[in-house]
Amino acid sequence: MISVGYKYKLANKYFNTKSEIHTEISNFILNHNPGYIIKNNNNNNWIYELFKTHPNAKTKLLNMKYLKVDIHPQYRIKCIFIIYKDNSVDDISFRRCIYEGIK
Repeated sequence: MISVGYKYKLANKYFNTKSEIHTEISNFILNHNPGYIIKNNNNNNWIYELFKTHPNAKTKLLNMKYLKVDIHPQYRIKCIFIIYKDNSVDDISFRRCIYEGIK
């Protein structure tokens, strides 16, 4: 159940708008150095919940080991990557999660 006054709930965090989610994840990325491993704990489990809303989550998150902040090789900006159990890497768009996945 969503807490009164909030429209969106991701694990232990509540948001009024998709814009608030966007700001929160953007600030998280900006405030962490490249190479930072995002542990699925009480502080960060909302990020894992966000990525479960990705339109291709079933395939993208299959065999995921963890998430990591790093520099995108093509775009040269910080973003979040999925690290798989075989140590392969793939990027994942938080924008697609927010604007296409979250209902």
